[in-house]
Amino acid sequence: MDQQFTPTAKPTIEDVRQRFEQWRESRKHRTPIPESLWEGAAGLCADHSIYRISRSLHLDYNALKRRVCYFHPESLPEFVTSSAFVELDLKASLPEAECLVEME
Repeated sequence: MDQQFTPTAKPTIEDVRQRFEQWRESRKHRTPIPESLWEGAAGLCADHSIYRISRSLHLDYNALKRRVCYFHPESLPEFVTSSAFVELDLKASLPEAECLVEME
């Protein structure tokens, strides 16, 4: 009988949360979070915000943000820098105004 290969689906927040819970229940006191768990949490950033992931998994927002930058730098927004200077002529877009000051 032929078996079809089905690719594994991307893990959901719930899947990763369960992995964190299992690790938290079995860990020794004050051991650092394994890299595989950090990578799983960072991998969720394609579908969810860092804030939502950190709240769901009970992680420090800034620590998770650093890991997302490390594991998935392509998910960060790209900043366009240009050295060209663009001068805008605002005089043409504004109506002329006159001001008259009278002093006695």
